[in-house]
Amino acid sequence: MINLKSFLEYLGPVDSLYGYNRSYKMVLLIYMLELADNEGNINQDELYENIHQYYVKRNNKNLKVELSDSAIQKEISNLTVATVKKTINSNAFNVIKNKGFINKKIIDDITYIYFVQELWKELKYYDTDKLKGLLKEKLELYYKNYVKDGEIHNMSTEKIINHITKYISAQGFKYDKDEIKNFYLSLKSKPFVLLAGISGTGKSKLAQLFAEAVGATSENGRYNIIPVRPDWSDPSDLLGYRNIEGCFQPGPLTTAIKNAVDNPELPYFICLDEMNLARVEYYFSDILSIIETRKIKDKIVTDKLFKSEFFGNDTESKEKYSNLYIPDNLYIIGTVNMDETTFPFSKKVLDRANTIEFNKVNLNVDFDIFNDNSEEIEPINIDNKKVSSKYIKLADCIEERDHIEEVVYILEKINDILEEVNLQFGYRIRDEITFYSLYAVNEKLMDFNKSMDYAIKQKILPRIQGSNLSIKKALIDLFVFFVNDNSTKYDPEHNNNEENMSKYIKENTVNYPLCAEKIWRMVRRYETDGFTTFWE
Repeated sequence: MINLKSFLEYLGPVDSLYGYNRSYKMVLLIYMLELADNEGNINQDELYENIHQYYVKRNNKNLKVELSDSAIQKEISNLTVATVKKTINSNAFNVIKNKGFINKKIIDDITYIYFVQELWKELKYYDTDKLKGLLKEKLELYYKNYVKDGEIHNMSTEKIINHITKYISAQGFKYDKDEIKNFYLSLKSKPFVLLAGISGTGKSKLAQLFAEAVGATSENGRYNIIPVRPDWSDPSDLLGYRNIEGCFQPGPLTTAIKNAVDNPELPYFICLDEMNLARVEYYFSDILSIIETRKIKDKIVTDKLFKSEFFGNDTESKEKYSNLYIPDNLYIIGTVNMDETTFPFSKKVLDRANTIEFNKVNLNVDFDIFNDNSEEIEPINIDNKKVSSKYIKLADCIEERDHIEEVVYILEKINDILEEVNLQFGYRIRDEITFYSLYAVNEKLMDFNKSMDYAIKQKILPRIQGSNLSIKKALIDLFVFFVNDNSTKYDPEHNNNEENMSKYIKENTVNYPLCAEKIWRMVRRYETDGFTTFWE
């Protein structure tokens, strides 16, 4: 029903930007209210001239007018009314028109945009200055949080990581800065990350607070936690299904994907909590396969999420959802507990994820953060370009040949060892480790060895498990390679290897300490239990 109440609900409260991912709707409505005649009509040419002048005057004050990828911001130095008209018509006008609040008509060859009569009758008796004030406050909040006159968009990755780390600490949680860097690089190299470890180590909290720190919250719909149920056996619980009447009921992941596609400049986060309470291959395999179809056109896209016949006769849902794909601004994080109540992961899942292990907890509280009232640590809204992948296949970064060859040399040595136990890996892992290392080094977050240490531990070691002596031998060979210890003190037939490994790590500086420590733990478990796995 079109009335003042529904219009106010659509605008939303003054302190909320939910549904406002550009300034266009707010600016359009402000000038419509400013210029409307007694019948609620506004001359279209006059309207767009005023909007054009608004953006020009803002730019003349050395203020950014919009997000960097917007048409108006790109052309601001030579902005024309035609660009403003095209941009507003294809964006804000159509959105509000489709809600039924405004429309367009031609009278005596003059085009008017107007408020529909049901709404305008009530607006005439409402305090329109109050309404304009609400919209102007929202617009000011938008510029403060989303645009910030270019400050956020020009921030280095290192400064963004520092901000995220401080924001998380201010909430009472302690993560090492390297852990935050690793999480960021993992999301950037592949938008599917597993956070694994014992219960209570802050896996889901890291996902939530990282998202909050960059402006994605449950309130604005850009962070969604989806608890996985043990009875999930197919993708319908995530993607949706047709009910008994043949109408499509979208699942929570489909809704999040739709919102992300509609707002490509902002990052969206999904947390699949306790992901392996059900068999991941049953309910998530189709989604993993679609992620692997990523390709770069003018942007990163995948194959479509649904086939058109899936919707049957539900034409409304077909129009709304049939063209959905997994966009590059959607990041999926799965938290997993490895115990007797959960299911193990197949290589298909592990090969497609970065697996970050959380078994250490820092319970210390940084009281200085709470005592420092000089600067309140607020979230910042970053552009998705700060997080999204730059490379999809190795050919995308071929200009980095020296770096690629250095990575591949190391991975070939590892593969030679793993081939003895039939655990060698393929091109996907090669490429994603290369991307991780390139991002880490080029964005000055880690040096080469440190980046490889993290990437190898997360992409390769989770695939290793077993009870054969050959598995133990492969682990020893990997340890020797990672620490560059060519002595003869390691022997798979003996049970003192873990002692020798522990001693060597403590007494020497090694290039890959994370991998070395993890392999030591895996060998220790083998020598204790006769079986080993990455998971603890």
